Amino acid sequence: MRFSPTNLTAPSLIFSFIVGVCLLLSAGTRPNLYAQETPQPAAVAALNMPADTARGVEFYKQGNYPAAIEVLRGAVKGRKDDAQAWLHLGIALTRAGENKDARKAFEKAIKLRPEQVEAHVGMALLFTAANKLRDAEREAARAVSLDSGNAEAHYVLGLVRLRQGFPAKALTEANAALQFNPNFSGALLLKKDALLESYAAASIARAEKYRKLKQPAPTLSPEEHDAVNNLLKEAAESVDKFLKLFPTSPDAASLREQAQTLRFHSDSEVQTAALIYKSDAVTTKAHILFKSPPRYTDEARQKGIEGTIRLRIVLSSDGQVRHILVVKGLGGGLTQTALEAARGIKFTPATKDGRPVSQFVIVEYNFDIY
Repeated sequence: MRFSPTNLTAPSLIFSFIVGVCLLLSAGTRPNLYAQETPQPAAVAALNMPADTARGVEFYKQGNYPAAIEVLRGAVKGRKDDAQAWLHLGIALTRAGENKDARKAFEKAIKLRPEQVEAHVGMALLFTAANKLRDAEREAARAVSLDSGNAEAHYVLGLVRLRQGFPAKALTEANAALQFNPNFSGALLLKKDALLESYAAASIARAEKYRKLKQPAPTLSPEEHDAVNNLLKEAAESVDKFLKLFPTSPDAASLREQAQTLRFHSDSEVQTAALIYKSDAVTTKAHILFKSPPRYTDEARQKGIEGTIRLRIVLSSDGQVRHILVVKGLGGGLTQTALEAARGIKFTPATKDGRPVSQFVIVEYNFDIY
């Protein structure tokens, strides 16, 4: 993400912080969006900050978080009532992974200036990282109430809603963020994740409905086809827009593959691809012979991340796992380990009329801290 020196302001700094931290918390891939220009002296003056705070901000923009923290700690030591210095110290501490001290800095900023939206957003991010979703919801909702036109506040609230298992509410917040900032990269990926979880929730609810009725699920109606197809296509479009904004993102290749997979699955919902069937359309279902458990990462363990990753995959007629769609992911590197495990699944292909065929299946991986 690039900011010209003439328009770099304090909100721009907050925006870069929010995008970076939120993407670290997101369920899918986590692009690095810090290809920013270093502010020129004239731009620093425009920030309307004391010289030491502005110097700390410059160190932060350069990615020198230890230097930024040292300078900003000196600033708040000399000016204990400087809400802006406390805010930027909280931001720098968060990026350095010093979450406990970051929380204290944000709390101080809020005490001095309760209407400071960015400090509430920072607190919401920290609570989300700690999986304290009720506290995160409170801070995010407070940020939105203070400024209903703030894209970052809506984004953080959407991130919390997604973590709480409310994809429709998360989608509403992602769309609100994009209404106020159409090029908000984090909101584009949040929208994609919310659409995918909405797709998963609808599929699960439909299957559960007919399971309780002890009836086979009927073929989707044209209206149901369109609804499902649109969810996946809209998710692909959100990824496409992200890639247009950030074509050199380190995760561009994986995101392009993800967009292609989304299109494949959306097309298959309308017209089944050659030799790829759903479970109710085969003679014998694919039988999984071996499914290795995914690795639980140190990062996820430290952050206390638990939950279920859900993948929609194709068990191909040739014995290969293909077209892996992340329907629901988790942070902390767990989605990647689940993908690695899924690629190693061994199975006997499904058959139809005596010949092997490819079949869509849903695979889940549960992660619990013991």
